[in-house]
Formats: sequence, structure tokens, C-alpha cells
Amino acid sequence: QSFRSFLQNTDSWTGTMTNANMASAEDCYQMFRLNNSANPDADTWTNFAPTDVTQFFGGTSFTTKSLANWDITNLTIGNNMLINKTMSTADYDSTLISWAAQAYNNNVTIHFGNSTYTLGGAAETARGVLVAAGWIITDGGGI
Repeated sequence: QSFRSFLQNTDSWTGTMTNANMASAEDCYQMFRLNNSANPDADTWTNFAPTDVTQFFGGTSFTTKSLANWDITNLTIGNNMLINKTMSTADYDSTLISWAAQAYNNNVTIHFGNSTYTLGGAAETARGVLVAAGWIITDGGGI
């Protein structure tokens, strides 16, 4: 099901969607774009296996958390997903490690904002696995 631009430009919506069953959400292009009030608890969503998360959190007040629970089996594109956002290094590390351990598509372009990962460990290895599969990852680099 398409959630394309679902809550875009809806500053009056301030919900969190905690523990939402997102099984039907596939195309989430600009789902929360320019919704400055939205702070979805995306780390708690169940059955979330999106195909497109382009500009997903763009313009939101989203407090970035680990997205390790997301099922990325169907993910094909995530341009500007977390543009101007920053996950904590621990949350970004856990996201990379989880995502690299899943089945995933090759040649995915994704933007993790200014998030930084830990050099010399599992997160750097996981990021390298995704890059070797043709992923173009924009982030704040390793620390």
C-alpha cells in the first residue's frame, strides 16, 4: 500500500504511531516530509518492510533512534531519508549491523544524514558489506 506523502505538510498532526503495525506500508516516499510536528516512533513499528523511504523524515522533528527493527528486504531507495538528522552513533551502528545481516537488494541509495558509525568494528564491517553490494550510503562518516 502506498503511504506516499501520507502526512506531508500536516503540521497539525503530532502523533507518534508507537508500536504501529506497518505491514501494508510499502511506498513511503515523503511520508512525513515537511511535517515539523511529527515525531514517529519508527523504531517501534512492527512488520515494516518499505520499498521507498525517500525523504521519509525530511522536515520532521523526528528524534532519530535505531532503525534496526526495520525489515529492509524490499528496500530499493532512500534518498534523503534522514537529511539534516543525526542518529546517535550507537543507534546508527545497530541499524547498520542489523541491515547488513538481512536479505537486501543491491544498489540501494540511502541517506543517513549526519549519523556517524564506529570505525574498526562490526558497524564499519556491516557498512562495508552494504557498500560492496552497490549501496550508496551518505552519512557523517566513521569515528
